[in-house]
Amino acid sequence: LSSAELIPDDTFQLLQEKYHARKEDAFNICIPPHQQPVTRILSKILPEEAQPPPSSYEQVGHVVHVNLKAQHVDYGKLIGSILLDRLQPTTKTVVNKLGEVGGPFRTYQMGLLAGEDDYFVHVVEHGVSLYFDLRKVYWCT
Repeated sequence: LSSAELIPDDTFQLLQEKYHARKEDAFNICIPPHQQPVTRILSKILPEEAQPPPSSYEQVGHVVHVNLKAQHVDYGKLIGSILLDRLQPTTKTVVNKLGEVGGPFRTYQMGLLAGEDDYFVHVVEHGVSLYFDLRKVYWCT
């Protein structure tokens, strides 16, 4: 049996339609970066000392917020640019939380990693449009 014969016909047909797969390279299908999870892209790009890569983020309006660990901080701009590129067009700003949540409105300092220096966001919750400065409001989904 060849490797292509191990793939069911309906599955291979889907691979042909979606990825232009050919029988001769059935196990060498190249999936473009825009169709891969961010953590996979980061795991391939970041050096060994920054592994495992950050695995989560939160998006509030057009702002993506990450909590980088110590081993990721030196690669923050790279991580931010990959997130910005991968999460287009809904993302315009990528930030890292600096310090702890505090104050009467439970806010935190944030450092710009990539994109626009714009923290005024638009969020729709249950049909209600909210506009606010993310630096002045703690938002939790």
